[in-house]
Amino acid sequence: MTDHWTLSDDAFLQSIQTRTLPATAFTHEAHLRLAFICLEQAPLSEASEQVCALIRQFAAANGAPDKFHLTLTLACVQVVAHFMTRMPGGSFAALMEAFPAMKTDMPDLLHRHYRPERLALKEGKTAYIAPDLLLFAPALPIV
Repeated sequence: MTDHWTLSDDAFLQSIQTRTLPATAFTHEAHLRLAFICLEQAPLSEASEQVCALIRQFAAANGAPDKFHLTLTLACVQVVAHFMTRMPGGSFAALMEAFPAMKTDMPDLLHRHYRPERLALKEGKTAYIAPDLLLFAPALPIV
């Protein structure tokens, strides 16, 4: 199995774009890395759209189109963007080391913004549901 850490950022992004990364290697951490790379290359709104499109395509190509969840994806992109502002210019590895909760406690981070029952709404899979506890700053436009 290819581990995303064995690939450069460019090679990792290309493996997502071409859907050649093994599905088993597209872990939660790899999703965060994709967000990090896209956020390095584009403003938040564009990066969010790119992350969503790439994950949708990857999921569909791997026979799991129902796995994509729009609200969770956009919320996680916001979390990555938030921590990137606290460590500008750092690498993804350094970001994960400085803020390990993104990997180990993402539900807790998201529950600071959303009540669990709001995140569990089935509509959130296909339509963005805004936070009900604490808005992300800057607020994410609806995709």
